[in-house]
Amino acid sequence: MLAGGTLLAGAGFTMELFIVNLAFSQNLVDSAKSGIFLVSVVPVVAGIALLSVLSGHGKQSHTAR
Repeated sequence: MLAGGTLLAGAGFTMELFIVNLAFSQNLVDSAKSGIFLVSVVPVVAGIALLSVLSGHGKQSHTAR
């Protein structure tokens, strides 16, 4: 559960966008923003998947008839 929460915490990207705007010229900012977005989405998806599996929501229930 701690690992899943840690992955979700990797989603912060506002400071990276601020630094990109200060550090790069405008033609590189768009490429940097897409990279930052991708790096922010991957941990969220992985964290949600891990927490889903650990909490049991990823399991299908098999009911006997």
